[in-house]
Amino acid sequence: MRRATLRPLRALPVGSFPWSGHELWTAWVCLVCLACVPDESVPVDELDRARRVSCGESRECSVSVYEAPARLSEHSATFLPNRGQMLIFGGSGAVSENCSAAAPAYTDAVWIYDEHCDAWTRLLGESPSARGRHSAASAREAVWMFGGRFRERDSTGPYVLHNDLWRFDAETQEWELINSEGDMPPPRAGGSMLADVEAGVLWLVGGDSATEGTQYAPLSDVWSFEIASRRWRSHPLRRSGPLSVLSGALLDASRRRIVLFGGAPRDAFQLDVSYSSDLDFFDLGPVGEPPDELLLVPLVAASSAGPSGRFASTFEHLQASDRYVVFGGHDDTEIGNRNDLWTFELQSSVWEPQALGDIFQNAPVGLCDFPADFVAVDMSQPERRSFHSFAWSESCQRGLLFGGKTDCGAVDDLWRFSPALMSNDAGGGWERLAAAEEGEVCVRTHPDDPLRCSELCN
Repeated sequence: MRRATLRPLRALPVGSFPWSGHELWTAWVCLVCLACVPDESVPVDELDRARRVSCGESRECSVSVYEAPARLSEHSATFLPNRGQMLIFGGSGAVSENCSAAAPAYTDAVWIYDEHCDAWTRLLGESPSARGRHSAASAREAVWMFGGRFRERDSTGPYVLHNDLWRFDAETQEWELINSEGDMPPPRAGGSMLADVEAGVLWLVGGDSATEGTQYAPLSDVWSFEIASRRWRSHPLRRSGPLSVLSGALLDASRRRIVLFGGAPRDAFQLDVSYSSDLDFFDLGPVGEPPDELLLVPLVAASSAGPSGRFASTFEHLQASDRYVVFGGHDDTEIGNRNDLWTFELQSSVWEPQALGDIFQNAPVGLCDFPADFVAVDMSQPERRSFHSFAWSESCQRGLLFGGKTDCGAVDDLWRFSPALMSNDAGGGWERLAAAEEGEVCVRTHPDDPLRCSELCN
């Protein structure tokens, strides 16, 4: 297991913060607002200091040694608000290679990665029960987590699905089980939770209600949770068919809409099944006035000029450049897990490839018997994967990628994504922070000696 440096964090004492609440808010708004004009009354160095504080770059780091998390997939990762830290919860360390099934090994571990100090901390104490494919989002100095699935490691029985809601307080670093008002969403795995910070509302979209692992049972419902009143509300969704499972989802705050990308159908495990590459959306209405009924409409239909159909990918809104970004996931071509990077340019409604990633090269010898040169590896991109986590911080203009399912099991690497690096031919948007010790294909692990690789994963 990888070892990492742990540097305990030192919080600012009450009353020592260098700005008043109004000054910090002014600096913060001018930092992240897309259309605002810089306030000449706030000096540039004050804005930079506000950014450094919000991204955790002003903390002191002290040194000790601790373990980093092992390989994971189906976990959640979110940025802790105004701290520059990533919170990881749950997931499975199961290892499956070359299409083989592996019994899930779910965990209830809670980890915090401090990017500024390059340090992992495992938090102890009460937490939600072990699970994977749960949903999470950050809002109002907290991370919110809903649902997921669990099955004992050696069990072949049905999965247990959850519909509990938890809140992780970023200040106290403690979990709270939320007792909500009204009807609750039914249990599910693989749903999407999104935070409408301005409205103080969490949105839960779709998911999978199947308790068996051989097919999906798509849910096509949408729920909102009002943080102040702690009340759930169901919103009927008008659509032409069922929602796909494991779609990418984002909340476009500037346009007041939720956008869905891709996903898998109910029979995703059958041969010759196509996955979705559609972009669909529904409007949220004005702040504080969500509509009773939602209408899902196409933003753009599937196109050969865009990403292939896929599920369990990264899908985020880069607000500063006003474009959507897609990375990885599992597609319906011969390559399966992907590591390509695409942006959807909202001004032109056109998909643009930023990095093609690994390229299919040689077919399997038999069913799921992949040769070492199955793909031509793109070393500028992370390993091909799905069911990974990606925590994006708009204010810090960077994201962190951790773990996921690969052709060689789950992986334990860590990468930083920056839009500024997308124009760098050598970087392709990514910078590796921690190399994988497990889960990469052999040629990627031994790029200077590929002839030593007789199989894809040895």
